[in-house]
Amino acid sequence: MGAGVNDSSRRATWAMWLGFAALYALHLWLLGRYLSWEMATGPDAISGMGDFATHMNQTTRVLEGLEGWGEGWVYDPFLLAGHPTGTIFDADNKGWEIFAWLGTKIGWSVEEGHTRFIVLTHLSVPGLIFFAAWCLRLVPAARLVAVALGIGLWYFDSFSHWCWWAGMVAYDLGAVFFLVPLVTFWRYLESRRVGWALVCGLSLGLAHLIHPYVFFMLAPGMLVWFWRAWSSLDRKGRAWVFAIAGITLAMNAWWLLNAARFWHYILDSAYYGQSGLRFLFADYASLLLNPETSGLLGTRTGFRFLAWGLGLVGLWLWTQRGDSRAPGLRVSLGGMLVLAYLGGYLSATQQIQPYRFVLPAAFLAVLPAASFAVEGVAALRERGWRTPASLLTLVLLLPAGQQLTRDITYFMPEQLPAVAKTVDGQASPLGADGYITPNAFRYGLIMPDEALIDWVREHDDGQSRWLVQISFYGEELAWQTKAQVLGGFTHRNVGHSWANFFRRRPQGIATPAELRAYFETYAVGWVVVPEPNHWLWKVPNPELELVATIGWTKIFKTRIQPQLIEAGGGRIEVDTNSLRVRGSDPRAHVRLRFHWMETLRCRPDCRIERGEIDGVDPVGFIEIPAPHPADFEVYNAYEFGGG
Repeated sequence: MGAGVNDSSRRATWAMWLGFAALYALHLWLLGRYLSWEMATGPDAISGMGDFATHMNQTTRVLEGLEGWGEGWVYDPFLLAGHPTGTIFDADNKGWEIFAWLGTKIGWSVEEGHTRFIVLTHLSVPGLIFFAAWCLRLVPAARLVAVALGIGLWYFDSFSHWCWWAGMVAYDLGAVFFLVPLVTFWRYLESRRVGWALVCGLSLGLAHLIHPYVFFMLAPGMLVWFWRAWSSLDRKGRAWVFAIAGITLAMNAWWLLNAARFWHYILDSAYYGQSGLRFLFADYASLLLNPETSGLLGTRTGFRFLAWGLGLVGLWLWTQRGDSRAPGLRVSLGGMLVLAYLGGYLSATQQIQPYRFVLPAAFLAVLPAASFAVEGVAALRERGWRTPASLLTLVLLLPAGQQLTRDITYFMPEQLPAVAKTVDGQASPLGADGYITPNAFRYGLIMPDEALIDWVREHDDGQSRWLVQISFYGEELAWQTKAQVLGGFTHRNVGHSWANFFRRRPQGIATPAELRAYFETYAVGWVVVPEPNHWLWKVPNPELELVATIGWTKIFKTRIQPQLIEAGGGRIEVDTNSLRVRGSDPRAHVRLRFHWMETLRCRPDCRIERGEIDGVDPVGFIEIPAPHPADFEVYNAYEFGGG
C-alpha cells in the first residue's frame, strides 16, 4: 500500500511539473509576441516612450556615481539646471540600477543591463507565483491554476500590460515579487524555522529595492499575522521577526538615508494614479475614465475581477475553517482594494498614487482563487455534472469566458480575422475588434530620431541649455548627449523640476517677454519641440528663430545671448559632480545658473552661497563671493553640513 501511495505521489508531482512546463512555454510564446528576440538580446536599451527613458537616464547617472565616487547618487548638471539624481525620484529604480551595475561587472553595457532587467522581470513571473503557491501549501493543481491566472493577468489585464509596456516595469515586478516575503513570513510563523526567517528577510529587503511601495502591500498582512502569533512566540521567535525588519533596513539604508537628507526638496506626487469609487464601476464595465490613472489604452479587467471574485470566496472559506493563512491575506487584499478605490479621497494616500494597488491586489488574489477553483471543481465532479448547481456553473462560465476572450483579443489584434470590404470595395475603417487603430502594445524603440540626437551633439557647445518639450525626448537627449536639458519627466517630485518651463506652463503658452525672462534666467540657447501643431510651432515668436526641422521635430534658436555664468565672467566646463570655471574675475561676485546643493563645495580657496532665482524655482542658484581664484571648481563633496 505504501508503494502505491508513493507511486501515485510521484505521478502527481511529475504531472505538476509537466503542467508548469506547459504553462511556462505558453508564457514564453506570449512574451515573444510582445518582445522580440532581437530587442531582448541586442545591444540597445529599451528606452524612449513612457518611463523607460527616465529610468535609463537615472541608471546612467547612478552608475557614474558608483564607478566614479562609490556613491549611488550624483549632482547631475545635465538636467534641470543641476539636480541630485539617485536620491528621491528614483526610489522606484534602485533594484534596476543595481542590476545594471552588476551587469557591467560581467561585461554588459549599461544599455544591455537595463534591457536584461526587463527581460528577467518577464521571465520570473510564473516562477514567483508558483513559489508563492507552494509556500502557502496549495495542492499541485491549485499551484498550476494560480500560475495560469497570473499569466492571464500579466498579459491581458490592461493596467498590468500598461505598466510593463510604458516603463513601470519595476512596479509590475514588485506587484508579483511581494508575494515571496509575504508567504515566507507566514511559513516562518508556522514552522518557527530560522531558514524561513532568513528567506523572508532577504526577499523583503530585495522587494523594497525593486519598489518602495511594496511596504504598503506587505505591512498590514504581516503585522496581523505577527500580532496573532505574538503570544505563542518565545523571545527568540520574536527576535527573528525583528531581525527580518533589520535585514530589510540594512539592505535599503544606503538609499533611504540619502532620500531623507534631500526630503526637503519633495513636491506633490498626486498627479497620476488617482481614483475613487467611480473607477471601481469603470473597471468592472471596462470603461476608460482617465488615462493618467489606468493607462492610455482600453480598460480590460476580466482576469482581475475573476481573481478577485474567486479569491474573496476562497478567503471566506479559509476564514470559516479557521485557516491560519486567512487573516494576513484577508487584511492585505482588503487593504489594497480599499486603498485602490478609496485612497484618492485622502491627501495622504493620494501621494502614493492609490490606483496602482489594483495590481498587487489581483496577483495576491490568485492564490486563494486557485485554491477555491480546484476545490470547487472537485466538489462539482463529486456531485455529478448534471446537478442544477453544476449546470448553472457551466452556463455562467459562458459570459465569463466571453469577457476573457475579449480581453485577450484586444492585446492580440493580429490574430483576428480580416474585416470584409464594403460592397463598393472600400476597406473597413474598423478592425475585427471594433477599433479603428488596433494596437498590440508591443515593445518598440519609440524614441527621438538618431538624426535629432546627432544634430544636438553637433551643435551643443556646453555654454547654453536646451529646452525640450516632450518629456521622454528630454530624458533621451540628457543621457545620449552631453547637452544640458531643461525637460524630462515633467512632474519630477523635487523642487528642481520647476526649472522646466513646461512644468510652469504645460501648454508652453507665454508672452514674448515671459519667454525671454525664462530664457535669460536659465541660459536657454535652443528649444526642441517634437509635438506636431504645438503652440510654439504655430505662433510666431520674436524670441525664437526656426533653424532646423527633423521629422516632426522643430528646433528653434533663442534670440538671446545665453550665459551660464550670470555674473563674474569666465567660461564653464560641465561634468557630472563638477562645474569648472576658467578665467573669471577674482574680484567679482560670481553667479552660476546652476542649482545650489548642500553637498557642493568650491576649490581652491573659495566658498559657495545660495542665491535666489525667481518666484517659482525654490532651489536657488550657486554664488561664489569674491575674492576667489580666476579658475576654480564647484564639486560634489558628498558631505552634509559645513561649507
